[in-house]
Amino acid sequence: MRRARKRPTIWGGSNEPCDTISDNLANAEVPGFKGSAATFAALTDGRTGMGTTFTGKHLLFEQGKLMKSGGPFDAAIDGVGFFTLKRPDGTFVYTRDGEFHRTPDGQLRTRTALRSWA
Repeated sequence: MRRARKRPTIWGGSNEPCDTISDNLANAEVPGFKGSAATFAALTDGRTGMGTTFTGKHLLFEQGKLMKSGGPFDAAIDGVGFFTLKRPDGTFVYTRDGEFHRTPDGQLRTRTALRSWA
């Protein structure tokens, strides 16, 4: 009598691939959002394929669609590059979200109050 072998789950038991897809769909219309792609590796016993396993995810740096926003200080990057923003603690972060507004003292800031840096 042959013994049945336990087969691995399609993604190695991880929910991360489904979470990645869900996150991409939920944020598809968020300005500046960068999606992620799940990566997989083949499972093998040296002779036969036994399925795949989730190995991680990576950001997709593809050009999103450009949309006219109507904001007088909004900007877009067509191609490669990032806007450089300065946090209150002086460190820098990078984004492709170009929704800016001007403060009463004349500074350009994001929705989350990060200051633009030219």
